Formats: sequence, C-alpha cells, structure tokens
Amino acid sequence: MNHFRILSISLLILVFSSHCIFSQTFEDFKKQVSDKHNTFDKETSEKFETFKRETQQRFDNFVAEIDKEFSDYLVENFGVYEISHDNLKKEALKPETIPIAEEIELSSDMLDYVVNEVVVTYQGPVFPGIKKTESSDFEINRIDVHFLGWPLYFDLDKAFFNMDPISPSAENISSF
Repeated sequence: MNHFRILSISLLILVFSSHCIFSQTFEDFKKQVSDKHNTFDKETSEKFETFKRETQQRFDNFVAEIDKEFSDYLVENFGVYEISHDNLKKEALKPETIPIAEEIELSSDMLDYVVNEVVVTYQGPVFPGIKKTESSDFEINRIDVHFLGWPLYFDLDKAFFNMDPISPSAENISSF
C-alpha cells in the first residue's frame, strides 16, 4: 500500500510538472504566429501577383485583338459622306390620333399598393485594377484647365493635335 501511495504521488508530480516541459513561452507563441502569418502573406501575394500578371496579359491580348479588328473595319468600311439636311422633317413626328389608355377601376377586394424593387447586394470577386497597357514612347502635351477654381490637368498625345478634323481618314483614326 505504501508503494502504491509513493507511486501515485510521483505520478501526480510527473503529470503536473510535465506542462513545464511541453509548454512554450508567450514570445515563442508570438514568433510562431508571426512566422505562419508571414508565410501565408508571402504565398498569397505571390499567387495574387501571378494572377494579376496573367490577367493583365490576357486583357492586353484581348485589347490588341479588338484594336486590330477595329482598324481592319475602318480600312474596309470607312468613307467620307456628304451630310445633307434636306431629308430631315422640320417638325417632330406625332401620332395621327392620340391613344387612350383604359382606366382600371379598383374593386373593394383589390389593394392599391406599389411593389418596391428588391435590392440584392453581394460582394463580388475582387479583381486588380486592370487597364490597357500604354506604351510610354510618345510625346505628351499637357493642357491645364481651371474649372470652377479647381485645376484640372489633361495629358494628351501630341499625335492628337496633328489629326486633321476636316478630312478624317481611316488611317488617322486607327493609327491614333
């Protein structure tokens, strides 16, 4: 019985003191959490940057394709037309007889109410701000405008000022 008591006391001492052996300090815990966060942040930012590059590349390919289609369309279908106002009617078109809408009488079992539009909102996917990649090898003219006391600045391609607005051509529009 005495051996059993000694054994049980030593077992209790071992159990209650084992937390000191297997525990970690708060500093170790903070370091562990910080390491996990940094690893997660690095992996996520790398994945996002890869996604952003791929999406930008797909968008640039799409823009180049539709720009080429537009340029081809202008080359094939562009023409200069004389504008004539002879065929326009002077007064606005009106119906010969004014239409009459039927009146609906409300009976006592009908309710007169307006159904409000149901607004459903949700968080959509978050995409990076993807814009058309512009080459920076062209000269820029800056126009400064003061609108209601606020300065506004517009950077425009110098080729914009060389376009001939009097005789437009497909080359002018598609090459700009």
